[in-house]
Amino acid sequence: MNKKTVTSTYTLSLSFDPYAGQAEIITGENIMTMYYINQDQTNNPGYHHEVHTREHAEELHIQRKYFLGFFPNEVEAVQVGKRIYSDADGCAVCCPRAHRG
Repeated sequence: MNKKTVTSTYTLSLSFDPYAGQAEIITGENIMTMYYINQDQTNNPGYHHEVHTREHAEELHIQRKYFLGFFPNEVEAVQVGKRIYSDADGCAVCCPRAHRG
């Protein structure tokens, strides 16, 4: 039986600015942003659970939020958010590519 060994090297760094409230993970060429989902669907015009970047959730003073993780874009963050709340949607301001209304 032939065995193949694959080795890959990733560069990983964490960038956090406590004054701006921003956190990013940089992996190779990708910058991954921190996302949260609002646990209170009545706190937005569409009455659904919105996904926000950490920065925007802080600006809106969202108290009841669930950490989704670090993602390279908002579309992937909303996909994970839909596993928690089927009505999850991207915020029109901070996640416009994943916003459906």
